[in-house]
Amino acid sequence: KVRYNTVTAIPVDSVASSSSKRRRTEDPKRQIALEVCDIIMAEIRDRFTFNNHLIPAQLFYTEKFFLYKNAFPEILLDCVRRNYPTTNTSKLKSELEVIYSREEFYESAGALAILQLFMNMNLLETFSESVKLLKILCTLPMMTTVESERCFSTLKRVKTFMRNTMGQSRLSSLAMLCV
Repeated sequence: KVRYNTVTAIPVDSVASSSSKRRRTEDPKRQIALEVCDIIMAEIRDRFTFNNHLIPAQLFYTEKFFLYKNAFPEILLDCVRRNYPTTNTSKLKSELEVIYSREEFYESAGALAILQLFMNMNLLETFSESVKLLKILCTLPMMTTVESERCFSTLKRVKTFMRNTMGQSRLSSLAMLCV
């Protein structure tokens, strides 16, 4: 006795056998794609889990200076203490309290502008710990160029590995995930 699907009027046994045949032929490609996706996900986790060194940049957000003047951000100072152990945090706190209380610093637009203001006003020695932290924070964006180089080399490996087994849209999607 043959059973029929009520929607398509095709025998149920033939549908099951054709879909299982399709699955058998897609298994190697699917397995490779899953492995590549797992590798990409692991890379993303590794690259973006360590970003604590960027948090202290919030100490120099000029739009928050007024808030910091009233309630000093001790949590951010603790983050500096953990990520930059060579910094004298007690001196840094004193310097930041002065920066937050002086309105001429409110007009600066970001860490680089504050560093340039220190240079122009000849305050490098006076605010030595702030200058040290600002120099570190201003050089951090240079690391992103290395990151992009790494992404392109990963793309090259993915394309070489999967060249014969995937179409352009899947390759583009994997590239976007990688980047």
